[in-house]
Amino acid sequence: MNFYKVEFAINEKNQYLYPKDVKSVEWKQIVYHHKDPVMIGSTDKEIKADESRIKRLEPEEARKLMESFKESHPKVEEQEFNIKL
Repeated sequence: MNFYKVEFAINEKNQYLYPKDVKSVEWKQIVYHHKDPVMIGSTDKEIKADESRIKRLEPEEARKLMESFKESHPKVEEQEFNIKL
């Protein structure tokens, strides 16, 4: 299994724009950061890492980042709901 940290962009239509080398990758697991346009993913495929937008990670480093990314998401009790009935 290979692990990567991938930085992407978000356009005006709220679409994710990934680097060309990861567009056709079949990801086994992906975790997105809550605010920053970055994800950590695992795949069987070998991806060319450019060390700027695509960085190869060691498994332990990827696991720690995935946990911190999960923690970056607000908890349900922290969210405010504006529901009109």
